[in-house]
Amino acid sequence: TKHNFQITDPDDIPNIVKAAFNIASTRRQGPVLIDIPKDIQQKELKRKFHYPSNAEFHKSNFLPGYKDIKPEIHPLPIKNAAKLLMECERPIILAGGGVVASNASKELAAIAESLGIPVATTLMGKGCFPEDHPLALGMVGMHGRKATNLMVSSCDLLFAVGCRFSDRVTGNPDYFVQDAKIIHADIDPAEIGKNVRVDVPIVGDAKLVLKSLLGVLNKLKSKGKVKEDWDNKLKRFKKDYAPHYDYDDAPIKQQRVMKEINALIDDKTIITTEVGQCQMWSAHYLNIKKPRSFISSGGLGTMGFGFPAAIGAQVAKPNCKVIDVGSEGSFLMTGQDLATCVKENIPVTVVLLDNRYLGMVMQWQDIFYGKRRSNTYLGETPDFVKYAEAFGAKGTLVEKPGEIKEALKDAVNSDEPWIVDIRVDPDEHILPMVQPGGRLDQMIEKKLIF
Repeated sequence: TKHNFQITDPDDIPNIVKAAFNIASTRRQGPVLIDIPKDIQQKELKRKFHYPSNAEFHKSNFLPGYKDIKPEIHPLPIKNAAKLLMECERPIILAGGGVVASNASKELAAIAESLGIPVATTLMGKGCFPEDHPLALGMVGMHGRKATNLMVSSCDLLFAVGCRFSDRVTGNPDYFVQDAKIIHADIDPAEIGKNVRVDVPIVGDAKLVLKSLLGVLNKLKSKGKVKEDWDNKLKRFKKDYAPHYDYDDAPIKQQRVMKEINALIDDKTIITTEVGQCQMWSAHYLNIKKPRSFISSGGLGTMGFGFPAAIGAQVAKPNCKVIDVGSEGSFLMTGQDLATCVKENIPVTVVLLDNRYLGMVMQWQDIFYGKRRSNTYLGETPDFVKYAEAFGAKGTLVEKPGEIKEALKDAVNSDEPWIVDIRVDPDEHILPMVQPGGRLDQMIEKKLIF
């Protein structure tokens, strides 16, 4: 958690709840825990309940030392960043979750388009830049696209906004963009310079940073020096290394499922994911065009996240279609929430990539431990059609590629919660993959044969 409170006096509840939402939603956003012990729950308030206004809360100084205002953007690093952007020939923008959190997609697109800079994203930044855009590269890193990893590895300037350079993004940091200058803008100063060297550090909210930078760039009235061969390389790599979706063989390939989900995605679709291989299949293969339309658990990578996240998204956006892309292992950790869906009439669609394994651990065992699989085979999984029906929901079993489209269409267009159980290839790996501690430009691209 970002912070936690334990309530010892029931009269503190209004201020603590106000403080919790204030902390969670300002500066670097994060969850806040409020612990209300049982004895406190049974007590009565000594004074009339009053939830403070923003003005009252700030006047009370309930959070001494915590400043919820966005840090002021210093002009010098903005000028230095603009100078580097004007001088570079092979730039890349790396956009993270901070761009989504600050609603900075418009400003990001304006800079990318004005200078012709390709945009890669992290897992949490997925959707902040439309992935059908000519400049879009998609996700970078361990399970990123080949074109993205190669382009990032050969850039001469990396402009990172709202990301933390985790090991899943950089691989071995000693080899990460070795020959490039790095501009790193983040609202949390502790993240800057923590994992990779930085040439121009900028502390600030992503939206304010990009707005300030855009203002300076507009005054310069220059399109920069991006080389034509860099643009040609982008087009060539995107074409030559495009993800392959068209598999008609059985057992069903996960890539084929992603193709059919892509066909259903529109401006009113929200994708959530469970954690494991299903998360990486989704991040790599799904084309997301809007911020906050791809919701996944980064960092801790919490199994069981996707289904309750989908329920929350559907309640918040009742006019949207919400699809949780999951696996049987992760879904069964919170699958009992289907009772809530039925009771409250929340029409979430759950798509299970059912391979009877804990897929990501199995993949690592195959690749790094000579296919010595241990404690990853789940055996025959439950009958998810009966599981859904037991809660009063709908369910469909899919075992052939030709059945996927119709099953998904029926579920997504329904006004009831629905599980689509798709039996997929249990031996398929999500590739390419950068091995832990490896280099982005040295990917495992083919399944190893043992």
